[in-house]
Amino acid sequence: MLDLDRHFAVHAAALRLSAQRSEVIARNLANADVVMYSISSMNEGKYRVMADSMAAAFRGEPMRQTPIAPKTDEGLPSTDLIAMQNPPLAGQNATPPSLMKQNPASLADIGDEVARAMAPLVLKDEVIIRKHQNWLEVEIKNDVLFPSGSATLTPAATGIVQRLSSVLTGLPNPIFVEGHTDNVPIASTVFPSNWELSAARASAVIRLLASGGVSPNQMTALGLGEYRPTQSNETTEGRAANRRVLLAILQPERMGQSLYSQSRDPSLEIPKAPPPKP
Repeated sequence: MLDLDRHFAVHAAALRLSAQRSEVIARNLANADVVMYSISSMNEGKYRVMADSMAAAFRGEPMRQTPIAPKTDEGLPSTDLIAMQNPPLAGQNATPPSLMKQNPASLADIGDEVARAMAPLVLKDEVIIRKHQNWLEVEIKNDVLFPSGSATLTPAATGIVQRLSSVLTGLPNPIFVEGHTDNVPIASTVFPSNWELSAARASAVIRLLASGGVSPNQMTALGLGEYRPTQSNETTEGRAANRRVLLAILQPERMGQSLYSQSRDPSLEIPKAPPPKP
């Protein structure tokens, strides 16, 4: 009789443990906002974050949540003077070779690290990660980074870019940072047009990445204004999608090469004195 009681006690304990594990799994999946029917439309970073969340759930690990700053409402750009309060560069020198990561990560590995570092924003499509054959794109919505009409990073944006710099610091990859706007005109004292605004926003992100340890020699700022839209500017949603900062992380072998050409061959130079007409 004693053995039978012990047998039932062991099974009861096992059932309680299974029930607790199921509760942990359900809670983690709920916290991660996993919606299985939308998996076909996920960006690559969101897929990685959800996969990691599910793996953690089945291991019984609690899901850690990071607060996300609320989106700023769309409005006409302000015309007030904008104080460029971004932190100064932490030194202009390139990252010493001794601090470079010894085994450069593949673009896929870098994408996975970025997805983990920015998981809450990836899950909400505020950050979109795209893997191309020769480069990696990290797109961040401007509404997460800047107030309307401003190139001053919000306090919440500072933490976002610092998390990104923690992944990129020490990598040998060249990084191009593009600023994009919608087509709402701006004509302030600081920014005569969206060209200047987009360039200033790209530069603000670069300055903060550099202050976090990414080598300035690796980064290039590009201001593309309103002229590379991804959606129609006729709708509020389309304009919000077009306001963005995009980081293009290239293969390490492109380091030090021109944006427009991979060759520095002197034979390609036009002669100083062109030959006479025949």
